Amino acid sequence: MNLGIVLAVSDYGNPQNNLPGCDADGKAISTILKLNDKFNDILVLSENTTSANVKTQLIEFINKHKEQEIEEVVFYYTGHGDFSGKEFYFLLSDYDSSRRKQTTLENAELDNLLKNLGAKVTVKIVDACHSGQAYIKDSDVFDKYLNETKSSFNKCYFMYSSQVEQYSYQDKSLSFFTKSIVDAVKEHSSNLIRYKDVIDFVSDSFELNSHQTPFFVVQADFTEPFCTVSESLRNALSKFTESDDLVEEKEATKFLSIVDRIKADAERYCTKEEAYEQFSKFVEKFSEFSFDGELGQLYTCKVSVNDGSSISPQVIGNWLEASDCNYFAQPEYRDVVKSKRVLRKARSSYATALSTSTFSRLAAGFGANLLDDIDDETKYETVRYTEKEVSGYKITIDQPAELIEILAEPKFPNVSAGKMFIVPLLSKTELRIFYSYVHLTDNGWTGRTIKEKIKWLTKAMPLKNLNYILLSDDVMTGFSQHLLDAVNKIYEIKSKEMAPEKEENP
Repeated sequence: MNLGIVLAVSDYGNPQNNLPGCDADGKAISTILKLNDKFNDILVLSENTTSANVKTQLIEFINKHKEQEIEEVVFYYTGHGDFSGKEFYFLLSDYDSSRRKQTTLENAELDNLLKNLGAKVTVKIVDACHSGQAYIKDSDVFDKYLNETKSSFNKCYFMYSSQVEQYSYQDKSLSFFTKSIVDAVKEHSSNLIRYKDVIDFVSDSFELNSHQTPFFVVQADFTEPFCTVSESLRNALSKFTESDDLVEEKEATKFLSIVDRIKADAERYCTKEEAYEQFSKFVEKFSEFSFDGELGQLYTCKVSVNDGSSISPQVIGNWLEASDCNYFAQPEYRDVVKSKRVLRKARSSYATALSTSTFSRLAAGFGANLLDDIDDETKYETVRYTEKEVSGYKITIDQPAELIEILAEPKFPNVSAGKMFIVPLLSKTELRIFYSYVHLTDNGWTGRTIKEKIKWLTKAMPLKNLNYILLSDDVMTGFSQHLLDAVNKIYEIKSKEMAPEKEENP
């Protein structure tokens, strides 16, 4: 028996957060599953996608089939997603950041439910933004997380629409990732398409897209089929992906010359005036922000815009040094004096330049005695040399704002202050922000210091017609959650400590 589960969340109770394309996503994937004899039972959750209803129906579906022999289960999700801490969350219609676990479906919970089916092949297709705390030095943390979760299954295919620091884009018809899957099925030349064929098609589709990079975790042998591709299925999928205008445009682009391709790509580029106009809207959005709900009762929000460098700038400088993107910023360097031990008889310009890794190889070649004698001044000497080291970064244009600081000022003396730093960088095509959330601790009646080490996160969006509302709301939601998690942690612990012990019955 083969099962399909489609969860499409488009209504989040706010026009700014709603995802109308997700409704079409769910219908498109449901069409693929329903028009195939392969799938024996399909659960579609696209209406009333509140946490209580989704979890209830999902559990009922699992319980109905867990005693049967399941060959394959396919789980598809489209909607908002969040990777926070060490867990991925599927956000449901009644999502509330102050009740995260109650109003989301945790990936760990989903895995446990799917494991009850004991399927030989488990497939998860997730079309969602992976917003959350993926720090720059831990940029592969989401990949590691997914690779760890695959060990729970016999065979599996995990397909995710974007990297953890990226957004998953959509238009009014379909999300781009889901559209690529639909196109893979619709345009496949054979009447049977494997999951590997879908992965290859999607990978090629996003090859030149620097804003969204799907990724895949596979523990299988690439022989497993996704579905049968019939003519009726191709025709049914066409209504989701192509209108007459799109067909004409597609045919017209097949024979574009190099010049025409360059002209088309040039549409992504902004003039200085266009860039600064979009950038100013992004900066101004923060001045309108205020905390709501419980946080509004605990904090006031104070925003300041500075021209100086950020705290802990080396991380951003290192990122710029490693990146091949053309942002209007560059790393700055300082001279650092270092030393190493070299053989006296090898003392020369060559020895002076000898690297630590080369020295290690020589040591290994000569054996342990070389290491034992390394402190022998008759054989070795200390050589000093100077190396360039990244010290920070420098913005190379007259940017209207180089640093945005947002202070969460507590209204009560027993609540700690918090702060968010935002460093925006511009190119001709993108706005990239580096941002960090920190807690502040009192070091006097009026003074404060940062409580922990600065950790930077990063996100980027196309600058042309910048969706500054989405970008600003995203980072502010993360800041709100950062503050709320700390408050909940302290006062949940205190409430447990202060709870009276239960009296034992005599």
